[in-house]
Amino acid sequence: MFRRYCQIHSFRFSISTHCKQLEPGLALLYPALSTTSRKYCAEWSIESKYSGKTGAHAYVCYENGGLIYDTQIVDDALDYLEWRITTRILQELSHFVQIHAAGLVSGGKALLLVGPPGSGKSSLAVCLLRQGWKCLSDEVILIDSASGTAWPFLRSFRVDSKAMEAFPEFFVKQSGPAYCDSKGKIRLDPSLVLRDWVAQPSQPRWIIFPGYQPGHRGELEPLGETEAFHLMMSQAINLAEHGKRGMDTLISLVRRFQCFRLNTGDLHTATSLLEGLTEQMQKSIYRSGQTSGGGFIGGGVPTTVAGGRHE
Repeated sequence: MFRRYCQIHSFRFSISTHCKQLEPGLALLYPALSTTSRKYCAEWSIESKYSGKTGAHAYVCYENGGLIYDTQIVDDALDYLEWRITTRILQELSHFVQIHAAGLVSGGKALLLVGPPGSGKSSLAVCLLRQGWKCLSDEVILIDSASGTAWPFLRSFRVDSKAMEAFPEFFVKQSGPAYCDSKGKIRLDPSLVLRDWVAQPSQPRWIIFPGYQPGHRGELEPLGETEAFHLMMSQAINLAEHGKRGMDTLISLVRRFQCFRLNTGDLHTATSLLEGLTEQMQKSIYRSGQTSGGGFIGGGVPTTVAGGRHE
């Protein structure tokens, strides 16, 4: 039997199966949340059942012992189970302002890639992880409205199957099948290849709104506060629950940190542009240290930061 106990903040849960066929897929759900404690307040399981009448297998999902879903497609069963668990986690963590965003950390500062599913957040996140960044999330960022700190929300990445061609090392390390959902997304566990990849809660420094444009040479276009705020608001998950305080949190983020639109048609170019932001920060820190005896003073940014295509 496969069983994993997980914890995120104070919420503990377990996932399990008795079916060997389902173990590799289930093992890809929330590996970074694994804990040795066997206490939990919610449990989910998935099993395979054979129907003699139809001659087909059904994959059945349970929540706290009650049936919640069944299908003959294993990928759909895993997809539904992950959605159900993620929804419950977000309910338990509703005291955070939740944003559709990937979060990466370098030099103690977080970069938020804000955008809807399919905007390329996960692919960019994997590229930055390979460059030594650490991860808060590939899909949902939790913002503490009191401090503005970004907290991790860790699960397996879901990367477009075409983009996965750029990361062959994950296929080499993956022991089980590469489960692909109906939208062509493949789950991958970063810990298969990368050690110490999980970031600590961090203050944001940059907010990036990625947009894929085939053939685009790549550029970071600075955004004004108003446009950045509206884009942030469109990707807030639970803004209605937080009311004015949630709105104030988003306003504070776009006022305090650098906001850019990332236009690119190439992952390598996009990664180079984002890496350039940290290099700029380090140079600013160095210059500030020389002129003021230490501390970071945010410098200006060029109107457009462009990058050429990497072959």
